[in-house]
Amino acid sequence: MQAGARTDLQDNNGYMALSSAARSGHHEVVEQILSHDPNCKDAADDRGYTALHCAARSGHHLVVEVLIKHNCSKNALIHSGETALHLAARSGHKEVINTLIQSDIDISIKDSKSKTARDYLSKDKENYIEKLALERNKKV
Repeated sequence: MQAGARTDLQDNNGYMALSSAARSGHHEVVEQILSHDPNCKDAADDRGYTALHCAARSGHHLVVEVLIKHNCSKNALIHSGETALHLAARSGHKEVINTLIQSDIDISIKDSKSKTARDYLSKDKENYIEKLALERNKKV
């Protein structure tokens, strides 16, 4: 990144540079942006989406790992009350779900429809989050 490059500007879709890179799965770019401007890690767009929400929704677990390494807010809520875990669960992104749960995300948060992330998983996967959380707790 060039010295003085602004990371807070939005593109035509309302995404800032970090969120755009996260949504596209460019973990090296995300790392570079955060190294240049660590304070932008939790910047949100008009709907409350942070880079973590964008990466989780798009299924980019490597980006999620980079953001977690930089101490992003894992339990941040978008305007509908969903966390990154809700978005990953709705989209069925198991690697992202695993990465988030291993990072000690709160699995009990309910969205504006009073649903947890588990409620968005298909029937055959509905115990997946609890299983991962139990495994995480055994390691502690």
